[in-house]
Amino acid sequence: MSLVAGIHLGDIALLVADRRVVTKNELGEIIILSDDHKKIIDTGIGYITGSGCVELLDPVKYAIQDSNITHTDQILNIISEEKEYFRECAVFGDLTDEIIGMTGWLFTYRTIIEDKPEIRVALCHPSLGKEMGLILKGKANFIIPVGSPEDPILRVSDLVNKHIKTSDDITDPMKCLEYHIPILREVYSFVSECCKTVSETFNIGVVFKDGTMMHSTEIGPSSNNITFTPSR
Repeated sequence: MSLVAGIHLGDIALLVADRRVVTKNELGEIIILSDDHKKIIDTGIGYITGSGCVELLDPVKYAIQDSNITHTDQILNIISEEKEYFRECAVFGDLTDEIIGMTGWLFTYRTIIEDKPEIRVALCHPSLGKEMGLILKGKANFIIPVGSPEDPILRVSDLVNKHIKTSDDITDPMKCLEYHIPILREVYSFVSECCKTVSETFNIGVVFKDGTMMHSTEIGPSSNNITFTPSR
């Protein structure tokens, strides 16, 4: 499972995801398939990423890419439909419901409040039922890989939330973004050491209040030339 994060910085929203894909052999041992998988995709209204079972995450990703998304309800409907199909197929037998229960998504979108654009970071997870949760300004939310050491990862989440600076604190959008990259580097480097399913390298998808969207190149402990490419 991936370590993914949604971070609400006020006028900026970040989605962060590591790049590792794993499977398990017949003995239940984790086998690393790739450290070069981009897990953040453009929905048309923002970005989305997820953590959990690849056999459920990928159909959601492909369905979103094949759709003309204009509203969050469409994203939630796709997730609901793919979960139901996954349940009906029952490829994983008695483990199907357990697997669905450990798979979740984070996504960003813009909305209009009192004639002004606002950014939202949303969480869709079985623990919330059919509703989506919203991440508050100045907060980060992590979907933690199942089976990972919970205490150290929760401490990382607490640490990130203590050091977040919003666009009120750092008004230059790019400087606000750059401030958080070293923090995220430390997070992914640390978690990769205690959780085999997580890579130390990661990508960031950024949405600005004006609608500009950018995605990063691979970021790791020794990355010197990090670039962000506009999505539109």
